[in-house]
Amino acid sequence: MGTLSRATRKSLVERGHPPASLSLQCCLMGLSRSTLYYRPRGPGTAQLALMRRLD
Repeated sequence: MGTLSRATRKSLVERGHPPASLSLQCCLMGLSRSTLYYRPRGPGTAQLALMRRLD
């Protein structure tokens, strides 16, 4: 699995009614299960206000 990027491995995990559990699929792909559930968030309002002050 060393040649595939994490994003590629993540896209190979089947959701819904997979033939194997998500835990098993993640283990086989070398991913932590939290990788499937992580959704990046943008900066918060306080952080944006600070960045505006710095600019």
